[in-house]
Amino acid sequence: MRANVIAVLSALTLLSACGKDTQPESAPLPMPTGPAAVKADPTASAAPAPKAEAPKKTPRKPKLPKDFESLLAELRKTCAVKDVPQDNVSMKEAAHQEAECSRRKMVADLDAVLLPLKSSDPARFSQLMKEQAVWNRYVKSRCWVHEELQWLDLTTGQRDDGTMRSYAYIGCISEATAERTFYARALANKDPGAVEKRVKAREKLGTRDEPILAELLTKAQGFEKSPPKVEPGMVEAEWKKIVEETKASQDGAKELATMTCEGWKELGEKLGDKRTCEASMRLYYLAQGSWEEEPK
Repeated sequence: MRANVIAVLSALTLLSACGKDTQPESAPLPMPTGPAAVKADPTASAAPAPKAEAPKKTPRKPKLPKDFESLLAELRKTCAVKDVPQDNVSMKEAAHQEAECSRRKMVADLDAVLLPLKSSDPARFSQLMKEQAVWNRYVKSRCWVHEELQWLDLTTGQRDDGTMRSYAYIGCISEATAERTFYARALANKDPGAVEKRVKAREKLGTRDEPILAELLTKAQGFEKSPPKVEPGMVEAEWKKIVEETKASQDGAKELATMTCEGWKELGEKLGDKRTCEASMRLYYLAQGSWEEEPK
């Protein structure tokens, strides 16, 4: 297992979602509510009509913190579970509770952007809805891959496992959710400069992670065709899924970059021309989910 799992534990003061110990991929992902909820099934139209509900009030515009670290401090203060016993089960249960709190905060901030647009700018509303759906799928794939990388030996094709399984996923989802909250607040406050600054701070980390994904994909494709022998005490890796999720991570970051640059034109202008903006945003999204410090 890679050493940086230990770093995840020490840095993880704001935990996020996790499912069973051996199945981090089953953890809940942030999903917008309100206007972002799933549309009703048209086949259910024969059912009795529900009672009319009072229209949802437009959420109050959330305050944009001065920087990302200030947002993390706010989320920690709001969502921290206190007096958690220092055993694995208790810590992961606390992680689940804190994740739900963090998710609700993100959803509220997304609603503050989406609800006013539903009537005032339907085209932008639809655009952001699609972008959020892509982000949800992307983060699930990216964080699953991030977890697998902690346990794989890409030289031999062996995969370890242990009680620390899912902590890398926890850290990844937690950081990515915080990033999306910051992005939503910048949108609500019409402040592309805040996101531009954050993007620039994360580009080097994305540049570092990009070749790691490329190597993983190449090695996984090779091991999928010719599976390595599993030694005693090791676990057989899901090479087919690793290939699929790694491709989804690469494609998702690229798709999100295009959608963001085209949708938020003021941000695109700050980052440069279309090509420059998409390159910067792709690296920014690739870096989402990592608590590691940026390379010097």
